[in-house]
Amino acid sequence: MKKSSIIMICGALVLLVFTYAPVYAQSRYIKADIPFDFTIGDKLHPAGNYTAMPLANSPILQIRDVDNSDAVAVGTFAVESAMNHEVKPMFVFRRYGNQYFLAEVWMGLSNTIGCELPKSAKERQVAKVQPKPELIMLAAK
Repeated sequence: MKKSSIIMICGALVLLVFTYAPVYAQSRYIKADIPFDFTIGDKLHPAGNYTAMPLANSPILQIRDVDNSDAVAVGTFAVESAMNHEVKPMFVFRRYGNQYFLAEVWMGLSNTIGCELPKSAKERQVAKVQPKPELIMLAAK
């Protein structure tokens, strides 16, 4: 096989992967109205309607507002439900006083598996002052 044919085939495969993966990922998202400002990592996000979707079967979640004016991609860890039963789609926040930090996202794709976000330096600092956060669970669709 000629070298140019191999390059063309590889290019076509790469193009196929990059066009198929976003379409596949976009079909698996959840959406919720978040009524308070919240932090992901060290960035504050305003209250509003947000979507969450995994990026191409990776541990990275993309969180964005529905107007597409505020977006972040964040690495997550798989977490299993302690209750061992189906978990509905939801956003879970840790609240320290009047500060909210996104803690978990449950896509509803697997009965018991969700995505846990690592605690940021900012959250760890707040947790030193107020060590017992309240968990806030917002249903998503």
